[in-house]
Amino acid sequence: MKRRRRQDAGARTRRELRIVLRQLAGTCRDPARVIELYYWAAEPDLIGILRRYISLPDEPRDALRAFLTMTSDCPETVEVTVSREGNVTFRSPVVANVMRKTECLRIHDEHAEVH
Repeated sequence: MKRRRRQDAGARTRRELRIVLRQLAGTCRDPARVIELYYWAAEPDLIGILRRYISLPDEPRDALRAFLTMTSDCPETVEVTVSREGNVTFRSPVVANVMRKTECLRIHDEHAEVH
């Protein structure tokens, strides 16, 4: 009996969600916003993660933002390790390539200033 009630409640919730989504899609000028709302609803932990991200000091927040931006087109390249000391290391060959290029430019600029 309890199982049937849960199934009925789940079906009712899905119907209500479809109704709300149709209303939003019908009245929203920007359909991408509806998709964003869906993502927020589908990831209940996302708001907590965002709050913790915003509360980070500027330097680590900027570094994390830059890393995520550089890997946004290739998230499958991201690797992470956590050491026993609590060090978290994010790696991506894409970011390594950008850093090598940046270092080459810096060295080139320093060399040009000397001459």
